[in-house]
Amino acid sequence: MLSFAAVLTSGGVVGQVLGFEETKALAEQGGADDQFGLGVAYIVQDNFPEAWKWMSLAANNGSAPAQTFMGSMYDNGEEVPENNAEAVKWYKLAAVQGNSLAQFSLGAMYANGEGIRSNLILSYVWFTMAFNRGATDVAGEARDLITKALTPEQLARAQEIATRCFESDYQDCE
Repeated sequence: MLSFAAVLTSGGVVGQVLGFEETKALAEQGGADDQFGLGVAYIVQDNFPEAWKWMSLAANNGSAPAQTFMGSMYDNGEEVPENNAEAVKWYKLAAVQGNSLAQFSLGAMYANGEGIRSNLILSYVWFTMAFNRGATDVAGEARDLITKALTPEQLARAQEIATRCFESDYQDCE
């Protein structure tokens, strides 16, 4: 059986979805996916303090969707003070796990110099990773804009790093 979180992270229902109490019991046992699912359930219930508690636990236990959520909250200053450096930290943790939204967001942070020194080469790399993971339209457009700002030498370097990043399963991307 899948928990609520497993359905959210898998993209579809493959088994029976557990109810709230069952998901909560699993989350209390320390499963990151179940903690993420419980956090989402609390968001649906409009209970942000509990949602934050469970999303934080899930993120600290390695859940890429929860890490992306944390990055987004800090990036946008939603329910927490805006903190772009903290957003970058969470986006990086999720990006190296292959989360395309985190990869796209990290590319934007590098492009705009928000929370991290502006680096168009690394922006290109992360937009390329997001594009390859399925965030095609928006990531492709962003990558194309960055490409226009790079010199031919910078573009060659960015493509080299992007290849290495992809081949290393996102572990060697800088």
